[in-house]
Amino acid sequence: MERALTQTLTAGLASLTMLSAGCAPVNAPPDARPQTSAPTNGSWVAASDQAKLQACYVEAKSHDPNLSVHTVALYFARDGKFVFVDVELPQTPALARCLSDAILTSPYQGPVAQEPGVVASGGLRIDLGPPLPEPERASRPMLAEIRARHERVTLTALQQGALRESDPMVRELRNPPPPWPSPEMRAELEACHRESLKSQPGLELHREVIYLTRGGKILLADVSIPEAPELQRCVLDRIQHWASPLASADATALSGFFIDLGGAEQLPTGPGTLSAELERRRALVERALELGMVRADDPVLQRFKSSAAEPH
Repeated sequence: MERALTQTLTAGLASLTMLSAGCAPVNAPPDARPQTSAPTNGSWVAASDQAKLQACYVEAKSHDPNLSVHTVALYFARDGKFVFVDVELPQTPALARCLSDAILTSPYQGPVAQEPGVVASGGLRIDLGPPLPEPERASRPMLAEIRARHERVTLTALQQGALRESDPMVRELRNPPPPWPSPEMRAELEACHRESLKSQPGLELHREVIYLTRGGKILLADVSIPEAPELQRCVLDRIQHWASPLASADATALSGFFIDLGGAEQLPTGPGTLSAELERRRALVERALELGMVRADDPVLQRFKSSAAEPH
């Protein structure tokens, strides 16, 4: 959840998912704060699997003609197979079971190559039926609700044998690490924000920062703040001088965390599609290659090349 071993794969970079004060490597379980999930109408959900989900919806719709489904399925996968799927639809439990079973019996095809023995965690966006009205579409779940669900799903998967006590997300649930960035680090970013208020009063930001790390150091970071370029430069300068939370990892890892400046915690709005999120991460790794920070044979770079070659 907040900090994960570099060998855990996050397949669900999400508008669901990927803890607000946490850091989740791209090969890690998702923060309990949404990043970008894979939509069921594209990316890495195969057409045959989409048909299964649609069949579940058609059956449920025969009992409720006005049924519209907009939710996120949380999952765990191991060795190329889904091993646990959770769909929360309390008003239509039969549909929830049908959708869960349909995903569980389909082959896992994550957005980046999964290494043998690695457990993957993430979320799948499910949208079936008429779109939500604009007010409902704009509403977002509370962070406490997301954290509680992720904890509940992790414990249920452990109880059912889908997860093991040795899996990183279980170990971190049992023994949560201290928050990262630390309060002192966040204070540095708040100082950047206060300076920007002199020219942009009332500026409020909720963004995801991604960064590349190796050997206890942050190599490169990226955050998009086009409305305040000076603030963006200040934030990136501070972050690139921080010690990495993955201090014991010798391998290169791609990770991320969220910043809230000028307002209470909120879920940031990302590019909106899995492909856009992956492209942002791929661009950061390739920039590190151009700057000589990573080698061409670095597994992080190779993982993105492998995913680009796979049909999604």
